[in-house]
Amino acid sequence: MSAAATALLLATGGIVGVLSGLTGIGGGVLMVPLLYAFYAASPATAAVPVVAAHATSLCVIAPTALLGAARYGREGGVVWPVAGAMGAGAAVAAVLLARAAPQIPGDLLRAGFALFLLVVALRMAGSRGPATAAARGKPAGAVPLAASGAAVGGLSALLGVGGGVVAIPLLHTVGRLGIRELAPTSLAVIAPAAAAGTLAYAFASAEAMPAWSVGYVHVGAAAPLLAGSLPLVGVGAWLNRRVPDRALRYGFAGLLAVAALRLLWGIVRGA
Repeated sequence: MSAAATALLLATGGIVGVLSGLTGIGGGVLMVPLLYAFYAASPATAAVPVVAAHATSLCVIAPTALLGAARYGREGGVVWPVAGAMGAGAAVAAVLLARAAPQIPGDLLRAGFALFLLVVALRMAGSRGPATAAARGKPAGAVPLAASGAAVGGLSALLGVGGGVVAIPLLHTVGRLGIRELAPTSLAVIAPAAAAGTLAYAFASAEAMPAWSVGYVHVGAAAPLLAGSLPLVGVGAWLNRRVPDRALRYGFAGLLAVAALRLLWGIVRGA
């Protein structure tokens, strides 16, 4: 791997670390497109399966999210009963969907998910009064939370993202969490989902993978991404505690809207 490629992966990892700590997303929305381009740029890796980018992204997200959740957990920011129920459902679904990923068409699912994100983004942006007051309440029971977690884990495994863009609106609507609780609890949900998906991809039989790979997980690319992300998760968590509630609410709404529009544009462009 060239020095320029390593530097790009390190820089991307750093951005992923800050975003994970600040917003509770895993950073796959950045890593997966980068890895697509990274493999396509060289004839030696042009034949690498697309799913390798997803698997490698999850390999980076799992420890990054775990570190962020641990930091928030020490400060009391994670709502553990909600995170536990959703995390269990997410982990199971991630294993199942990672094994079935090559056979499942995703355009209809992604379109419905994108529309859901837009609705939640508009609801968040239009909330009046303190951001936390509009969301906090008694969470749903363990079964609805686990089912919501399954959606997080399934899309995490299919798309190679941590699942934070799914977890955040579900934690807001099903878990009834306040804005300040979203990022910490999201990280606690996506860590087991990403870890389970990584293991499923690692034990899969894979061909045309580059050196330093385990199954579909390209450790050679994951290592510099992790070297960039892990030291900066704490920076994102520090920023989260200092950004005003209104800015966080609009930031989350904007993040969800961008993710939704990106999904819809990908579907239209691929049509």
